[in-house]
Formats: sequence, C-alpha cells, structure tokens
Amino acid sequence: MASRLVEKSAGIAGDYGFSENRGFVVRVVELRDLSVANIVLRDINKLNLGVPVGIYYRDGSYFVEFRAIYDKAVAERVFQQLYQAGYHDVQLFEQYEVVEYQE
Repeated sequence: MASRLVEKSAGIAGDYGFSENRGFVVRVVELRDLSVANIVLRDINKLNLGVPVGIYYRDGSYFVEFRAIYDKAVAERVFQQLYQAGYHDVQLFEQYEVVEYQE
C-alpha cells in the first residue's frame, strides 16, 4: 500500500528517483496532548521491546513512534508485541528517502 502511494504521488510530481527502503516506522498512536503521549511512552517502555521509542510532533499532533528500524522482522515483531499488549491502532510504515526530483 505504501509503495502505491509513493508511485501515485511521484506520478503527480513528475519524474523521480528514490533509494531503496530506508527502514521502517512503527506508529503506536497519534495524540493531541503531550502529557497523554508521555503516559503511553512510559507504558511502552515497561514492555522492554529493545528498540528505542520516541514522541514526535507534526502538524499539531504528537506521535509515539519507533523509528529507524532497518530489519523488517524486527519491525513486525515490535508491531505484534504492541498489538498483543492492547495497542490496536498500531501502524507499520516503510520509510523511503527521496534522492532526486526532476520537473
């Protein structure tokens, strides 16, 4: 699904080039309140998943995410453990790095 969105947006932008997959992002939750995001972050840290997790701010929302996971098996393991822990809104994304635009 993510690759189809990249292709669609690139078709609108014109010719493009991008490198291979630059890693995976596991998004746990999107919140509007930083204090609630901190509570979620502390709860996730108790699971001892072995992968760094952080809170990121974009467009008025706080995202609790695992970033820069380079192994798909690790990303899927984190996803499954979070889902089993009760985080049913968890999402797994592939991250690409765009290296060239041509208009």
